Amino acid sequence: MSSVIHLRAFMDLADTFRKKNWSNPKEVEVQGEITGLELLALLGLPEEMVEVIFVNGKAFTPPLAVLTGGDRVALAPPGVPGPYRVLLGFKKMEG
Repeated sequence: MSSVIHLRAFMDLADTFRKKNWSNPKEVEVQGEITGLELLALLGLPEEMVEVIFVNGKAFTPPLAVLTGGDRVALAPPGVPGPYRVLLGFKKMEG
């Protein structure tokens, strides 16, 4: 069964979305449950471009993120400045 996730991109990844003429947020159709790495492959984004995937406000490394339709998802690249790392929950990140 397919459904849609609502995907946002931050910092350099937002530039990548613009270059690809993608909206931000972008609706992405997924089949059932997928991992963060499967999402990146679906989007054609290299894993090294994404440090954190937020799923419904909780931070995960790409291999540990699990997504299903209806989720609110955000991608953050490596290099997010220190204070923002704390505010966004990188310090409490799963994995």
